[in-house]
Formats: sequence, C-alpha cells, structure tokens
Amino acid sequence: MRDNPKIDPPSLGLNVPTVLGIERASSNVAPQFNLGSGWTTPGINANTYRRQINNNYQWAGSVTKIIGKHVIKSGAQLRFNQFNVYNPGSDFAGAYTFTGQITSSTRTANAVNTIADFLLGAVKSSVYAIPQPPTGRRNHNLGLFVQDDWKITSKLTLNLGLRYEYESPMTIANNMYSRLDPVSAKLLVAGKNASNTLNLEGDKLNFAPRVGFAYSVTKNTVVRSAFGMFYSQIFSNLGGIVPYPGFTVTQRFQDPGVGIAQPFRLSQGMPLTAVQSSTIRSL
Repeated sequence: MRDNPKIDPPSLGLNVPTVLGIERASSNVAPQFNLGSGWTTPGINANTYRRQINNNYQWAGSVTKIIGKHVIKSGAQLRFNQFNVYNPGSDFAGAYTFTGQITSSTRTANAVNTIADFLLGAVKSSVYAIPQPPTGRRNHNLGLFVQDDWKITSKLTLNLGLRYEYESPMTIANNMYSRLDPVSAKLLVAGKNASNTLNLEGDKLNFAPRVGFAYSVTKNTVVRSAFGMFYSQIFSNLGGIVPYPGFTVTQRFQDPGVGIAQPFRLSQGMPLTAVQSSTIRSL
C-alpha cells in the first residue's frame, strides 16, 4: 500500500500569482465574486479541485464443519482502508463581496450599484483560506465470527452466532492530522505532541451476538425471527469533511461599516497574511 497520497493540488499562492489582474491572488485560479441578489456568482466552484482516491484491501476466509445436527461455521475478515483526498474548500482561491453601498447615494445595498462597486474594485468584505494539505487517511478493520445452525427437530432450527469487530483509530499519512482535546483544550498534532492516532484508541470489546430461529408450522408456512447486534464503521462515515485545525487557516476581512470599503482595491487583492498555526510550527 502506498503511504503518500499522489494528489496534486493547484498552486496555492506560494509565488503570489496575479489572476484576472488581481496582484495578490491566494491561488492561480479565479476567485469568487459575490454580487448579491439578482446576479450569479462568478469564479471557481467549491468542489472544482476536490480529488479523491479510495483503496480497500480485503482478505476473508471461512471454514464449515457438520457435527450431527450442528452446522458450525467460523471465519475471519481483515480489511485495510485508504482514503486519499484533497479538499481545499471554497475559499482557497479567495472570495470578494460587493454590496453597492459604496457608489449608492443612499448607502444602501442594491443590484445596480453592486456592479458599479465591482467595476471600481470597491471591496466590502473578503476571505481566503489556506486549505488542508493533500492527506491520506488510513485504518484497518478486523472481524471474527462463529455461528451454529442447530437443527433441534425436523421443524425447529436455531441460529446462534457471535461476531467480534475491531476498528483501529484513524491515522494520516505524513501525520498531517490534528484535533482539539476537549479535556486539556490543547491542539494535538500527530507525531509532535501526540501519537499518530492523536491519542485515540479503538474499542476492543465489540462483541456482537446473533440469535434466530426458523419453525416450520406446515409444509407451506415457516415462521422466522432473529436478533443481532452490529457495529458501524467510523472510518467510512467520515466522508470528505474532517477538520484539520491549525493546518486549515481562514483569513477574513470583515465589513468595515456602512458605506465604507476595504483599504485595498480588487486589483490589489487582499493582504495574504494568513499562516498555518504558530502552535503547529513550534511543536
């Protein structure tokens, strides 16, 4: 299994590119321009640069033994999961908002003056983000089971079984992974001030019993009933949204007030002042 995800993101402003005449662009792709009600939103779509590669490696085996009225089956399953993803989000290219207040004589937002503000480059608010790096999630799942189909009489069969599940805590290739500890309120970073699982452990007591029966009332009627416990997989439920505090950093330039524009013009671009968490860099 490859431990380093091969997902190539676009340039993320390391060389401060100029895009659409914007001198300070946070990326080499077009930012979003929020023009309010009545206008579409030009610029990059939030999922344009999302990349995802899934790999699952699985081994399974079982054996069956018939002993008198018992059909006993046991087996095991081992699965390794990989989820390589680059998910920059919607703000990595930057987003600029125009309201029309700057050119409006009444300092009120309206669709016509919004275009005037946009043409003048009078930005009301803006935002950009340093996205999460390309990451590769890793974990494995172990399952063991034994079951017995016991034919007590010609009409009654019992189904008895027990399954054991273990799912390892998630790790991230290159340890680009962090979380906030709710107990200590500290930022834990894999491989720096925490283990590569961020000090999380998998539950080792996931035993799942299964009980059922089948009863033949007549040759045309069979009554069946069963009970079982099942454990879901945390890894597969995470989807594409996993926070990376400290790695994913957002810089906002808030609305400075009614009728007041940002000190920078659209052609200049917003100041690229965001950096990854100083806590991470100093650990």
